[in-house]
Amino acid sequence: MEKLLLLDRSSTLPVSIDELKYSKTKEFIEGFENNPHAGKEFVFSGAYSMKMDSTVIYSTTIERTFEELTSKDHAKLKLSIQVYCTTDVKNNPGSLIVSFEHNGYSYGYMSTDLEKLNIELNKWTEVSMYYLTPVIRTKKDALKVYYWHRGKMPVYLDDLKAEVWEKK
Repeated sequence: MEKLLLLDRSSTLPVSIDELKYSKTKEFIEGFENNPHAGKEFVFSGAYSMKMDSTVIYSTTIERTFEELTSKDHAKLKLSIQVYCTTDVKNNPGSLIVSFEHNGYSYGYMSTDLEKLNIELNKWTEVSMYYLTPVIRTKKDALKVYYWHRGKMPVYLDDLKAEVWEKK
């Protein structure tokens, strides 16, 4: 069968990363060390984590332009965050969010909702998702990765990561 010139984006299957075809080329990490909402109550790595509650609903964002991610037509990303929940996430929901932004408008939005996962209480849990970059408008369009706290009770975050995987 003839190889496609462009990546087939019509698949409804979840994004995955085939390490035989893709290699990790970059990694961006937000450890919340210099965040005004950082604390030492529960820490996964480093000296601090970020405390989210009813007054702080958006974490610090990993933001990079498409051209900072890749020089190719697309990349696959593994996005992850360490989460420490002290209350049931069904009553204290939150989401790992990713999207691109062009002229102030979001596109390629995707989320992973904690309340749909098996999150153990009082223990650090990695929440992750895979993301195929959308067809971009310009190379200056910005990738944004962050946590959105939709609950009221505290939750602690550490090590927000964006791994960039490019075709070999």
